[in-house]
Amino acid sequence: MIDIDTYGQIKLLVEGGLGYSILPRAALREEMAKGSLRAWPLGVPLLSRDLHLVRPADRPARRAVRVIEDLAFATLVRLVRDGVWPATLAEEAPPARAGGDLE
Repeated sequence: MIDIDTYGQIKLLVEGGLGYSILPRAALREEMAKGSLRAWPLGVPLLSRDLHLVRPADRPARRAVRVIEDLAFATLVRLVRDGVWPATLAEEAPPARAGGDLE
């Protein structure tokens, strides 16, 4: 058993025939398109996880942080709507800004 933390390293080992892995389908897009890796669903019930965009709640966010939050959220929504990332969106707008904002 090998414990590796990056998808890139994991995919290289699997492509080299050194094992199997459980990875998100979105992480395999390129390899599946070129035919170097194949993926199978694990069965029912489907595995799922919640993802959260997180920052400290005890201090205001600067404008740059808000811009990155909005960009990250918009990118996630686009990936899901385009079918690149198979997921269900919990809401269509970024959450209320806790902790206030700083310009």
